[in-house]
Amino acid sequence: MVDEVEILGLDDRERWEAEHRRRGLELPSQSWTYAWGLSASGFEPKLAIVRSRGARMVLPFFERTFLG
Repeated sequence: MVDEVEILGLDDRERWEAEHRRRGLELPSQSWTYAWGLSASGFEPKLAIVRSRGARMVLPFFERTFLG
């Protein structure tokens, strides 16, 4: 059961960076600067923060269309 899902965009840089630094692996692919660089290729990166039963998961992603 998921308690909360929060989606951050590039305009939420301060929050994105805080979540990236908070008790995690701090993987470069989860960083705001990596996502900002990826945005130059036309994608709109987002960061999902999923909280459930005391655990937290940080997932960078972007949406794209399929078959049009």
